[in-house]
Amino acid sequence: MPVQSSEVQELNKIRELRRALADKRRLAEESRVKALAAPAPCMAIRSAHPLTEPEGFHFATDDRLKTHGMETRQDAGQYKEACFTSDLRHYTTVVRNLLFASHKGDEC
Repeated sequence: MPVQSSEVQELNKIRELRRALADKRRLAEESRVKALAAPAPCMAIRSAHPLTEPEGFHFATDDRLKTHGMETRQDAGQYKEACFTSDLRHYTTVVRNLLFASHKGDEC
């Protein structure tokens, strides 16, 4: 095979790709025609009996297992009106003597 320039090689490659694309399109068209010509694999038929049988739903929460008594804060005991700030966490102030390296010998 003689040496070809890159331009001729590119043209040959484009020609081959176009030929492959034309083959794929032809095959796809043949497959489409076959698929449309064939009868459907199944037909939708309405059944004489319903496929599912409806069953009544009876909502009852008392039959379920309960993990707690469903009490709220108001129900738990004597409810009293509380101030928001009194419900916050309470921290005690800790006072410590800080000993610095420069005051090792001195006690505060």
